Amino acid sequence: MATNHALKFLVIAKLFKDNEKQLRRGENAYTSGHVKNMTFNSEMEPAILKGDVLASMKKRIYNVEVSVDLKNQVVTSSHCSCPRGQVVCHHLAALLYYAHYNISSTDVQRQWGTTASKISIDDPIETIDEIYHFKQSYTAISGEISSSKIEDFKKNLGQTNVGFSWLGTVFLLDFLFSGER
Repeated sequence: MATNHALKFLVIAKLFKDNEKQLRRGENAYTSGHVKNMTFNSEMEPAILKGDVLASMKKRIYNVEVSVDLKNQVVTSSHCSCPRGQVVCHHLAALLYYAHYNISSTDVQRQWGTTASKISIDDPIETIDEIYHFKQSYTAISGEISSSKIEDFKKNLGQTNVGFSWLGTVFLLDFLFSGER
């Protein structure tokens, strides 16, 4: 569900200001799962929203198309294939509810203050090693660790106050290095 809505609820409220009954029926149709699919094209101005909405008795599907000016947050035109489709209907309301709750502003093409740099296929590709120059390679210790190394580790670990200092407890260290696992 979108939290930063591309289509504000105010758009729906303005469109249905004189048709509260259709708005309520549309909300019911939305929550009942009557919106079967939706496509949204924000690259056009106004943006185009299309969807299929089941009729109230679920025996028929109506096609709904809405043009929305996202900049000014207003519906510029709408059409539904239902008998009432030339004016606002609950199928339109259901699709707008669905769009409100499912289209995030990040789904909408945006233009930010700076232009993004274009990446060319001719640009050189750098490996991680080229970007981050590692000073030394690290390898795991192989073979047996002497008891003096373990005692030094325990002693040094117990002197730290950050990170893994909680491991410095005598009980835990004895358990870790006892071989009883």
